[in-house]
Amino acid sequence: MLTDLRSIRVEAWTDFGTSGNRNVFALHLDRPDSAKGLRRVWFVLEERELDAMANGTTQALEDGYHKLSVFGDSCTFYDFMPPGSGAGVVEVPYFTVQLPRVFWRYLRRIARFIWRESVKAKARCDEERGYWSGQRTEVEIPLATLARFQAAYGHGTGSVDARLSERFARDVATRPNLREQAERITTIARNYTRSKWTSVILRVTDDGEGYYWSTVDTKGRRGLCGGIYNHGKEGKDDWSIHT
Repeated sequence: MLTDLRSIRVEAWTDFGTSGNRNVFALHLDRPDSAKGLRRVWFVLEERELDAMANGTTQALEDGYHKLSVFGDSCTFYDFMPPGSGAGVVEVPYFTVQLPRVFWRYLRRIARFIWRESVKAKARCDEERGYWSGQRTEVEIPLATLARFQAAYGHGTGSVDARLSERFARDVATRPNLREQAERITTIARNYTRSKWTSVILRVTDDGEGYYWSTVDTKGRRGLCGGIYNHGKEGKDDWSIHT
């Protein structure tokens, strides 16, 4: 929740060395002092790691003892330093925030602009035969900007085109327990969408005394599928989803 965040800041800079330039990006998340879990995040990424976050090709990164675990839009930051010996239980403070992939692409655009400007500034300095001490540029990201990205590009913000068998439609209207399962598979299907402009098809067909459901996006790519079956006895409904 954005109410858990006080500010979002990013830093970018270029380290110039004899073996080549190194582009670096840092994400700062500040939370209220009274917040539970990890109250401050300072996570540094190499350019290739920022690319991986923007392209959705990584599930875990680390910056020393700072860790980042990625599951869909959910980014969990936590600090963990292994004890090094013995055995026991370690409590680790963490903070999870929804950062859509498109938001990471937005951050990458900011970083690339700063990196380009750093190279230009270094070149001007070299022409003037001056000493380049390096420069870090910090940018504050309004919380409202992240909120807009979450609303437009977050998981589960698209629409579901439900194509139901006639029997399933009748049963859902009269059997509350089955209606709950219908709502759950609708949520599963919606989670395949990554923006409010995308949609997914949810098909439910008859399968014996139960039903078979499947999801397909607009490009024909299949998602999860399974069945809905009634395990109830003595005339009582006990519907459950199988995948």
